[in-house]
Amino acid sequence: MSKTPRTDAEREKTLNPKYEYEGAESEAWSWAEELEQELEELKVANEISMTREDIVKKYPKIFVDEYIYLPASWLPVIDELCDCMESYGYSQYSEPNKEVIQFPQVVCDQVKSKFSQLRFYYHFEYDQEDIPIEIYTKHRQYVDGMIAYAETRIRRLTD
Repeated sequence: MSKTPRTDAEREKTLNPKYEYEGAESEAWSWAEELEQELEELKVANEISMTREDIVKKYPKIFVDEYIYLPASWLPVIDELCDCMESYGYSQYSEPNKEVIQFPQVVCDQVKSKFSQLRFYYHFEYDQEDIPIEIYTKHRQYVDGMIAYAETRIRRLTD
């Protein structure tokens, strides 16, 4: 796409009815295609501006070790997933322990692509000892739900 302004001669040429019939439409289509391509390149550049290293630095409590093996186009979804895991401030009262149990720190063991699907393996690190199994199970279900949502988003990206 030309960045220079049109000259008067070019302007006069476009006012000619014969020119409009012969070339104006094809010129408009080629300009539109160039514009669409530039927009697509901008979208891709914005979506994949994050790197694996950026994710590890942004979420050091989740990614203790750097086990991220997946396509770069998936990183924005992983960023959202980790943001949800970090920002969830859930606490629950435990009757047997007679104390409030904070939501655990999720620690990633490995993130990878397997058969073009997301696999996110993790474990919990609790501040307290002797967490009742019912509370542990609820925490696990909640995080598994977050991961299932991320898997669905990535499946839509790859379809």
